[in-house]
Amino acid sequence: VWRRGTRLDGQLIQREDCEPTVALLVDLPPLGVDVVEMRPGAAGTSSKRELEDLDPGLDPIAKEARTPPVGGGDLTVWSRGLLERSKVDRILLEEDGPILRRYRLEGRLANLPFVQWLTAIPDLCRIDLTTEIDFGSGHHPGPQMADHRSDLAYYIQDHLKLCLNFESEYSRSFCDSPFLLAEPAGPCTTAGSLLGLERDEGGRMAIHHRGTPGWYLDREAGLARNVLAWGPERWLYASDDSITPGGSRYTAVRGRHRYHHQIAQPASRLEALRSAHDFRLPVLSFEMGSAKAVSSAPWSFLTIEPETLVLTALFARDGRTHARLWNASDEPTEARLIGDPRVDAGVSLRLEARSSCEWPRLRPWGIQTLRLEESNRS
Repeated sequence: VWRRGTRLDGQLIQREDCEPTVALLVDLPPLGVDVVEMRPGAAGTSSKRELEDLDPGLDPIAKEARTPPVGGGDLTVWSRGLLERSKVDRILLEEDGPILRRYRLEGRLANLPFVQWLTAIPDLCRIDLTTEIDFGSGHHPGPQMADHRSDLAYYIQDHLKLCLNFESEYSRSFCDSPFLLAEPAGPCTTAGSLLGLERDEGGRMAIHHRGTPGWYLDREAGLARNVLAWGPERWLYASDDSITPGGSRYTAVRGRHRYHHQIAQPASRLEALRSAHDFRLPVLSFEMGSAKAVSSAPWSFLTIEPETLVLTALFARDGRTHARLWNASDEPTEARLIGDPRVDAGVSLRLEARSSCEWPRLRPWGIQTLRLEESNRS
């Protein structure tokens, strides 16, 4: 793999169930593109193709995390009066190369089979974790009506639902709710796509997730539990007619479900927030038949300054491009968008904004939508 005359380290991944894939690390510009060239070679670096059995008691997260103590990735669920914990029957090392290592874990949680794929990328200090659980024809995981307590209703016993657990000795936490970086005070919290953990003596861990916003923080035990699933057998208005209280076939969890997480070690909370956005919008790649674009790469459509501004949306309406910005700062900030030469100014869509102000000044933690105007220069 070559990038403008410089050879890049790559890793060839060959598996029976998919086409050969090349893994490489490229520093991409914001909202931009870059071009790499694939050249045939007599020799290259390929990943480990033979599956290697490892000790089922191994904790791959603890092994791969560069800033201990971090571990876990196990599953728990409340079932018939007991808190069941997942049991790993087999760990396979599927890939082992200069770019990434991939582990496959197979096991069971109570009577539910599961598979986990853990991919460690050392140069990025990042671990990607995919968990697939097979609920079969239908299960009701987690606390039920019989577990109801006068001081704690069964449906808010999040720590007893089917959870993915992360172990750490971090004492503080923060999360992203919509347009907010908050520090949860209680054990239960809702995080949009990021849960961060910090230590007083330094160090920070960010856990990114997709579609599973519920967390339970057990600070005494050093556990962060992400709620993956819950299925009550009986639920108010959950009957087949959605009116009569009782049982319903709709509350059972069925089939195979996949859950995606990423463990990163950001330098700041803002960096954790930005990496959470990147996790929701992964990089896309495609093959080009011509090398004409190499001369203009790397190329960025839009760069936003200062760094405390976060782009939350980029969309087209009425033939024009619009950007929505969030000022993730306690201070007012003047926005500036740089990149494509055609982008000459941003027009604020806020009604009270002055027409003479090309670049708006965002309030602390404020949100602003801009229309990007094209330059009239020839």
